[in-house]
Amino acid sequence: MTQTRSAPAYFPDDIWLYKIACQWRRVADAQAFVGRAGIVGDDLGSRIIAARLAHDLIGMGFLLERCYAPPTLNNSAAASRGYPSRPSAPRCSTLRFASVIGSCVAKR
Repeated sequence: MTQTRSAPAYFPDDIWLYKIACQWRRVADAQAFVGRAGIVGDDLGSRIIAARLAHDLIGMGFLLERCYAPPTLNNSAAASRGYPSRPSAPRCSTLRFASVIGSCVAKR
């Protein structure tokens, strides 16, 4: 029974790789707009786009760690605590970068 429960613990490898590729594509498509909005003087728009990118990168961190993202809007706080995807799961140790991303966006 334990083996049956642990089999679908996370996405299969093919789906996991596809989700990573989609996330990178989303980041690549939007990263140029931060600078473009800043060039035309739209500071608020630039900040909003940068915050969206930070959110996407935090989601990428959860994907790379094979952890499910928490069902909340505040992923950066959960990532900085190493939010486990389930009680028996190991903590997502390398997601500490979320606080760094958050501080970079705040400084902008």
